[in-house]
Parts: sequence; structure tokens; C-alpha cells
Amino acid sequence: MEGVENGDVRVLMLNGKFIGAYNRKPADGEIRANIQAGGTVHKYIMIESQKKVCKKIGTKLVSSGLYFVGLDMIGDKILEVNVLNPGGITNINKLEKLKLQKQVVDFLEDKVDAKAEKRVELEYLLKRFSGLRE
Repeated sequence: MEGVENGDVRVLMLNGKFIGAYNRKPADGEIRANIQAGGTVHKYIMIESQKKVCKKIGTKLVSSGLYFVGLDMIGDKILEVNVLNPGGITNINKLEKLKLQKQVVDFLEDKVDAKAEKRVELEYLLKRFSGLRE
């Protein structure tokens, strides 16, 4: 694949939107860019074609219930969608001097709150409907 010699890009997506990325370059003599395989992390600025791919897939991710994922990309091609262990917050935070975990936790708290509100509303409606049957 063209560009593989430059490693890959880990892109973090939250609620269908890009929140950060970094470049992983393979160690000498290695083709894998994984950190566990000796790869190194570097700052990365997304190119326009990658942003378009992320925007396009973001909607599909959310509609599938995948709110926090890590995409591995080379150029504008997605190699892998990491859903169980997106990984990368620590690397992006260090490289970009950010605190992405705050965004992620805030999002999760909002999701939990919204679910709790819907449950209360549903319980209220169930009580009203059961009262109509009497």
C-alpha cells in the first residue's frame, strides 16, 4: 500500500467526530507501526481527504452505536476500526498538550444522564397508562 513506509495514523472519533490524531512510525526493520512492536509516535495534522473520510464514517459509527473508536489510516484509507480499545488519548494529550479524556468522560456522563431521563419519562408514561386501565 502506498504510504505504508511512513507508518499509519491513529484517529480518535467521539460521537462521530474527529477529536485527535497522531502518526505511528515503524521501528527500523519492522513493517508494523504498533507501539508494542517498537513504533514511535509523532504529531500529525489531518489532511483534507482524511477529514472527509472521518466525516463520512462518523455518521455510520454513531448509527451503529459506536461512539468512541480509534481508526487506523494510511492516507485516506481506513485499515482498522478499533472499538474495544481505541487507545491513543495519552499519546495525543502528550503531543498536543490536550486533555481529551475530559471530552470523553463529559460525553459519557451526558449519555448516562439522557438515558436516565428517558427511563423516568417511560416510567411516568407506564404509570399513566396503567391508571387508564383501572
